[in-house]
Amino acid sequence: MEAAAAERFLGQVVGWARNRKDVLGVLLVGSWARGSAHADSDLDLVLLVEDPGAFRRESAWVGEAGLEPAVAGWEDEDYGAVWSRHVRLGDGSRLELSFAARDWASARPPDAGTAAVVGNGCRVLYDPEGLLEQLVRQVENAQFHVEGGGP
Repeated sequence: MEAAAAERFLGQVVGWARNRKDVLGVLLVGSWARGSAHADSDLDLVLLVEDPGAFRRESAWVGEAGLEPAVAGWEDEDYGAVWSRHVRLGDGSRLELSFAARDWASARPPDAGTAAVVGNGCRVLYDPEGLLEQLVRQVENAQFHVEGGGP
């Protein structure tokens, strides 16, 4: 996916999220968040939602978020506290949309998997309640202490 297309898609997703009461936040993670993506990098998002299972059971959101008719297929995978929809687009681009409940962002301290995902590069795209910003600070503080920079 080219950078301009990725930014357009991110804008669509954020616009969609703002119009849904059940979406609490959107976090870009991985190579696109770190600024190290290349044309064949997948675009990884974590969506903080009221009920992650509802997005698995219902697929109307795929069109609402601006993905249809570009979707060529998808596979779902569980990762403990989150589940992910790995989406293949018709142009060969790949997206990973991970769905997490509110408590994923509010666990103190964050679990190791969450800390690894957030600590490996992230960019908060939508966070009206500040839940994702708090999570990012928690992870940054934990890394600071682990690396020996803290008291």
